[in-house]
Amino acid sequence: MPSRSTADELKQIMSVRPNNNNNERDDDDDDNKRHDPSPTSYPVFEPHITLASIHLETPVSLSMIRRNVLPQQRPFLVEFGSVDVGDHYFRSVYITVVLDETLKKLRRAVQETLDVYSNTPCYPHMSLVYITDEDQEVGRERERYFDELRGRKLISYDDGGGVKLRTPDLKSGWFKGSMMTEIWVTRSVGPVETWEVLDKIILSQS
Repeated sequence: MPSRSTADELKQIMSVRPNNNNNERDDDDDDNKRHDPSPTSYPVFEPHITLASIHLETPVSLSMIRRNVLPQQRPFLVEFGSVDVGDHYFRSVYITVVLDETLKKLRRAVQETLDVYSNTPCYPHMSLVYITDEDQEVGRERERYFDELRGRKLISYDDGGGVKLRTPDLKSGWFKGSMMTEIWVTRSVGPVETWEVLDKIILSQS
């Protein structure tokens, strides 16, 4: 999980919505009427990088996760690579993250503890929004959200190819990464907004 300050900044960007007026060219033409996203699109969630996922039936205790997931791990910095439009609900529009050795080792420790080694698609990434396939097919909602960020100049690329972001109120200044300060264990079942945080592992500063 990113630091609380960065998470708050990211959530401001995640709360941006496309300007629907751009879609309303002719109220008498059904094909041109505004498409209102379904309630399943744009759920509220915490920005995060998924390290691993397991089935609910897998017998892994929270104490084992806490004991084995690099107790000596300190907070570490991740850098943003790009902002991309994806082809899946859970990868609708997301920030790619530079995969460095610290993140590799942490993921490996989590997977060894859970005894699961499946690859997370587009790893590592940090989703900004979740948008249904239906809303994408009918209204190209993922591109519209992405274009809104670009149009409001909330994302920009630097000379080195990395991306930087800023909040809609423009008060945060540009940021192009985050300290990762916690690991959360979450039961991700049912609607996104009902996901349950079971435990929080605070990465020690010392």
